[in-house]
Amino acid sequence: IDINGLNFLRYAKKNKTFGKTISIGRQDLDVSPSAIKSFFGSGLSYKQDKYIDNLLLDCFGASSIDSVDNSDYEQASIIHDMNLPLSDAMHCCYDTVIDGGSLEHIYNLPQALKNCSLLCRPGGQIIHILPAINQCGHGFWQFSPELFFSLYSIENGYMDTEIFLSDMSDGKKWFKVI
Repeated sequence: IDINGLNFLRYAKKNKTFGKTISIGRQDLDVSPSAIKSFFGSGLSYKQDKYIDNLLLDCFGASSIDSVDNSDYEQASIIHDMNLPLSDAMHCCYDTVIDGGSLEHIYNLPQALKNCSLLCRPGGQIIHILPAINQCGHGFWQFSPELFFSLYSIENGYMDTEIFLSDMSDGKKWFKVI
């Protein structure tokens, strides 16, 4: 999660509490300690960590954090290949599902997207922070707003879908896709 991702998470927090949260992949935090202090204020008691888990707990209102990955390389709490269906026991368990840049690395994208939806409780939120274009050689997929507008549509049982694009080199400009 870089500064753009952090800004997006802060935006998502304005609309909904994070509650019980799961990340797809163990999400690194790629923001300097000074930027974190500037972002949240000097009174922040957060201790810098390699992963975003503690920041989600301390600053975003997450009540608990799990992560799902296909190996235990980064000590994910749940080992599962997102190319494959989830067990029924994992359905509707989370208030917030965060994909901070993992789905582009999962070959069976339709199943991975279905898994994200199945993890999320009704009324919860699914947050994707993914590459759109111009990242050739990074993962299997690049994403378009049309994919998410089609998937997370009212016809499919979703509401309040918002999509933003940002330039990775400019953390201050976002473009809301209508």
